[in-house]
Amino acid sequence: MDFIITEDSDLLPYSCPIVLFKLQEDGWGEEISIDDLNQATEQSMSNFNLNMFLTTCILTGCDYLENIDKVGFKTAHKYVQ
Repeated sequence: MDFIITEDSDLLPYSCPIVLFKLQEDGWGEEISIDDLNQATEQSMSNFNLNMFLTTCILTGCDYLENIDKVGFKTAHKYVQ
């Protein structure tokens, strides 16, 4: 199994299959798999495919370009849905 340990969620849309967030000194962290996004509870992604997820991420913005004013993940999710 390949994964990346990071605090940067941008790696999911860059096709990293598994990201380990918030790794602690005792070895515990939060694993997020691109294959399990349909199980998200805060924003339902059960009807999303990979292209819809990527479009949501693009609308949300990135660290390298100006973001669309007042468009966060929840708003982008609503537009794509």
